[in-house]
Amino acid sequence: MSESAERRVSDDPGLLALILKDWDEGGTRDELTGGLIDFYDRFSSLLVEQTLENNIGQAIRGITGVNGCDLSPIQRTLAGLQNNQRTTNIAGSIRESLTFIEQNPDAKVLPYELSLNDLNQSAFRICELYSKLHGAPSIRSINMSENHYPDYLFSVDGKQYSYVFLYYYYNYVYCSRFIDFSTVSNVIEIGPGAGRQVEIIKKFHPHLNFYLVDLGPSLYLCHQYLKSMFPEDLISYESTRETNSVCIEGEGKIAFLGNANISNINPRGSTVFVSQSTLGLMTPNTAERYLDKCSSISDFIFMIESQRDDSRGTYTLEDSACLTDFHNLLDEKFLLIDQEPAFYPLSAREGFGGFEMMMWKRS
Repeated sequence: MSESAERRVSDDPGLLALILKDWDEGGTRDELTGGLIDFYDRFSSLLVEQTLENNIGQAIRGITGVNGCDLSPIQRTLAGLQNNQRTTNIAGSIRESLTFIEQNPDAKVLPYELSLNDLNQSAFRICELYSKLHGAPSIRSINMSENHYPDYLFSVDGKQYSYVFLYYYYNYVYCSRFIDFSTVSNVIEIGPGAGRQVEIIKKFHPHLNFYLVDLGPSLYLCHQYLKSMFPEDLISYESTRETNSVCIEGEGKIAFLGNANISNINPRGSTVFVSQSTLGLMTPNTAERYLDKCSSISDFIFMIESQRDDSRGTYTLEDSACLTDFHNLLDEKFLLIDQEPAFYPLSAREGFGGFEMMMWKRS
């Protein structure tokens, strides 16, 4: 189907007001600590004051923080330079060089005689080889949605991709090494962000039901993103917010729940729980609340979380859950069947003490 204005990510002020109201009154807003309080307060305010299109175009932190926009790799690098003291004296020269690379993507001026287009093609090829190695469905068999006003895409054989899309495909392939998704009925994701992981899994496995749980501003963003892609498959937020037991009937549906209502999820059938860079931003006690519920109804748990509690210092948090806490909470019920460093297509995923990809299976 060709993209149209009706299928673009759009605004729903009434829904936004309802989700933010539930988030505030549900008490889980108080689970935030340190710098995350200001982060989500600002995110909420900008969603109210501006359209989603404007917020995406301005690459506000709330949206970039959940991979809700596809920025030019050059612009991402330039943004990172602002906080790099080692490059202060040569920032102007670096900016000129990066601007030249962006304007001349075929120019082989990078180390090893590489161009920006070479990097794009290499990232795609690495993902493709990774999937072939493990027998996963090919990335070439699905199309990336462009409903979210992407700023930068690159083309492979006439199809458009972004680095963020490749990253989430890479994570999907990792999961498929251990999970036969054809035998799974449900995916529960805590902190789905903009729903980019959901997009990929659902396009490969349209029979799956999704239960998505997040903080108010992010939940609204995710709802509107996925509504633009899968309008026929959404279960309205209004229908789940006051339901004591949320069990999706049928197949291929997406339900959204505020994080205060996580205890109301009661899926039927085999279930995979997903958490990517989410539990590590919680205190151990808060993470326990989510893991207690989700581990009781899940057969597999896929995590990308930090080994140590370095996010505590990054966001001035009161405390932050880490790998030791996850072992303490899960070891009696689950077996950690794989753990390895998390990767972007072209680099290791660093920060917060180092991210790890983990797959847990009910023991």
